[in-house]
Amino acid sequence: MITPNHLCPTCSKPILAGSTITALNQTWHADCFRCAGCGKPIGPVSYLVRDDRPYHAACYHDRFSPRCAGCGRPIVGTFTTAQGKTWHPEHFLCAGGREPINGRSFHEHEGKAYCDEHYWQKFGKRCAIGGEILKGAYQINAWGDTYCAEHSAGLAECYSCHRFICERLTRGGVRYDDGHSVCNRCRQTAIDTAAQGQPALMQVRKALARLGLEIGPAETPLRLVDQQELNRRSTKSYSKQPTGMACHHTLTRNGQIVERQVEAILILSGLPREHFAAVAAHELMHIYLFMNAFPTWSRWSKKASVNWPSICGSSSRIPQKRPIGWP
Repeated sequence: MITPNHLCPTCSKPILAGSTITALNQTWHADCFRCAGCGKPIGPVSYLVRDDRPYHAACYHDRFSPRCAGCGRPIVGTFTTAQGKTWHPEHFLCAGGREPINGRSFHEHEGKAYCDEHYWQKFGKRCAIGGEILKGAYQINAWGDTYCAEHSAGLAECYSCHRFICERLTRGGVRYDDGHSVCNRCRQTAIDTAAQGQPALMQVRKALARLGLEIGPAETPLRLVDQQELNRRSTKSYSKQPTGMACHHTLTRNGQIVERQVEAILILSGLPREHFAAVAAHELMHIYLFMNAFPTWSRWSKKASVNWPSICGSSSRIPQKRPIGWP
């Protein structure tokens, strides 16, 4: 007598003598034990089970295994998880060298993975002085140059642009007898003589006149001097190293001023053209105030709310991040 246990779970027909398969605690006709994925007989090969249903290994992985973010195929066996995705280990590649990262540390940039070596080669900042890749702490100047403290130690700064003077960063530079140094970048347009500077001074003077700041017929002789002379002649306690100076005096008769005269404009020798122009504009403004008899600092100091030293003091040394334009 045939019992239900002798019926094939798929076709419900009796299982008689012949080819059978025992699986999932039941006995099946060999042709009825089929893959739940493709529907084909599984046969005597190994299989995988999900929700009590048998699958060929290939069908199982195709349906249920994670897929490699590199090749798109199912992952069987070992895998790598990175960037929120799963990969065949051989398909998780460095975007720089295209070789497998293979468990090494890596960096992400714009959604791509880079091994440590290629990341620093491609995106790492280099020391502008020594040239090596900066992996630790570094400094950055107003021009965007990065450098390590080790290589910047002991180097002179350019008086004008404040870069450290070295071959790689500034192509070297020069040191003047008065102690200040100028890099060779700034030296390209440096003004070293009054003959070079007088046309530039007059150009700035005309530009100020077009803005309504007309000095008038007064002459503005130019002298290029060193830092020692500027320091010696400076009367401004807040200016330690003046870059320029306007020298002038008045002639009086019976206690009344009858004439205002400009002796000279003094500017530090060796400044690049843009820096020279900025200093010249500053000192010409002093001349404008003097020639138009503006009140002196001592008379304004108690009433003024503005920071007058920043207006009437000696020219500053604040470097510009990029050359300033002037007419």
